[in-house]
Amino acid sequence: MAEFWHFSWPSLQQPLFLSDKNNNTAAVTVVEFLTQLAACKQQAEQLQGQRVLLYQSDSYCFTLWLFALLQAGKTVILAPNGLPDTLAQAGLSADIQLCDDKLCADLPAPVTCSIGNQQPGTAACQLPLLAELVFFTSGSSGEPKLVYKKLWQLQREIAVLSATFAELGRPSDSTQSENSNTHLLVAATVPPQHIYGLLFRLLWPLSSGWTLARDTVHFAGQWLALSRYQMPVLLISSPAHLCRYDDVVELLPQYPEHKQQFIGVFSSGGPLASADAAKFYQQTGLAPLEIYGSTETGGIGWRQYQQDTPNPAWQAFTGLQLRQDEQGCLWLKSPYLPDENWFATADLVSFISPSQFSLQGRADRIVKLAEKRLALGEVELCCTELPYVEKAVALVLPGRSAASRPQLTLVVLLNTQGRDLLEQLGKFQLNQQIRQKLALRFDTVLLPRRFCYPTQLPFNAQGKLPRQALELLFLA
Repeated sequence: MAEFWHFSWPSLQQPLFLSDKNNNTAAVTVVEFLTQLAACKQQAEQLQGQRVLLYQSDSYCFTLWLFALLQAGKTVILAPNGLPDTLAQAGLSADIQLCDDKLCADLPAPVTCSIGNQQPGTAACQLPLLAELVFFTSGSSGEPKLVYKKLWQLQREIAVLSATFAELGRPSDSTQSENSNTHLLVAATVPPQHIYGLLFRLLWPLSSGWTLARDTVHFAGQWLALSRYQMPVLLISSPAHLCRYDDVVELLPQYPEHKQQFIGVFSSGGPLASADAAKFYQQTGLAPLEIYGSTETGGIGWRQYQQDTPNPAWQAFTGLQLRQDEQGCLWLKSPYLPDENWFATADLVSFISPSQFSLQGRADRIVKLAEKRLALGEVELCCTELPYVEKAVALVLPGRSAASRPQLTLVVLLNTQGRDLLEQLGKFQLNQQIRQKLALRFDTVLLPRRFCYPTQLPFNAQGKLPRQALELLFLA
C-alpha cells in the first residue's frame, strides 16, 4: 500500500472553493489553499496532544484544518455539530479542541507563485494514508458511539465511487475538452463532519480536481442560483432536503440553463420516499442517486430512481460480498473495512441476485409489546396508506408512570389535507381514525396510545431523525 494520498490540480489559479456573499462571488484558488494549509500545518505541529476534536462551520476552514492535522500526524475526532453539549461530550475523547470559528481569521494572504519545487502551473498536496479519523455516529436511536477510520479506507471507497459514477464528470458535448470534468461544481445540503458529507462533499471532489461550493445549500433557490457560475453542478443532499424542494418548478424559469448545468443529485442519510424521488424528477428532470451504507461500513449499495420502477433494487458496490443470516439480516465483506471478517448489520434484506437486493426494514426496529412482536416500519407504512399522512414515525416510549407498560407512540407529519382534517376534527378524533386504520392489521394491544402532529419532523443536518429529538416532541 502506498504511504500517501496525493491530491493534484492542473492550475494554481483554479478556483477550489466558490462562495457567494451579498451577491458577490468570492473564490479561494488552489494556491491560496496550499499557502494557508502550510500555515495551518505549522500550527498543528505545535499542538500539545495527539487527539484533536475538530469542528468548523465553514467548509473551507474545516478542510484546511482537517488536512493540516492529518499532515501533522494527529488523530482527528470529528464533532457531528457545534452545539455546546455535543462538543462537551465529544471533547471527553480528545486532548485538545479546535472548534473556534475564528481559527481561519489570521491566516496569511495568498501568493501567486508555485509552491516548493512543483512545476509552474501545477499544484499538489498529500495526506498520510495511515492517518486516523474518528466519527461520531448520529443514528436514530441510542447514544452516539465512536467509529475509527484510517484514511486508506476512505481512499479505497472514493476509488470505487469514481469508477461507479465515472460518467458524472464527463462532458456530454464531444467538442468539449477532455479536462472539462475538472470544472464541475459540487454543492451540498449536508455538512462535511459525517462520513457521507466528508466523502461526497470534500474528499471525492478534491481528489477529482473539482470545484467546491463553500456555502451549505439550505433552499432550492440557493441550489438553482449556482447556475450563474456557468459550471456543471452536482448536488450532495439528503431526503430531508429533497422532500422540501416543492418550489423548484416556480423558480426554474429564472434559470433557463438548468437542464444543461445541473447534472446530478445524490441522496443519503435515510431512504428517499419514492413519491419524493418522483416529484423531484418531474420538476427537475434529475433522477436522484441514492447511497445506502453506514458510518461503520461505508457505502454498501446504490440505486437511481426510474419512472417505470418506483422502488428499484439496490446494486452493491464493486468488491463487496453480501449474504444474509437466518433472521434475514445483511452481512458483508468490504475492501474498505479494516479486516476480512464478515460484518453484521441490522438491516433486513431480500436478495434478487448476489449483488442486488431490496431493503426490508431494520431488525432492531422489531419490538415486543404485551409479549407480541411488532415491526415499527410496518406500522409506519400502514399509516402512510392514509391519503392525508405524508410520513409517520413509530417509537416505543416508557409508560407515564413506573407501573405502566411501555407504549407505542406515533409522530405523524400531515399533508395539506391532513392539516385541514386536524383542524376540523380535532386531535382526539384524528387519533381514532388512524387507530381504526391500524386496527385492520394489528391487534388492539399493539395500537398506538399517544400521537404527535408536528408541522415538520426534527431532522438533523444529516437527514436523520434522532430519537432524542422525537421524544422531546411528546414532552413539549
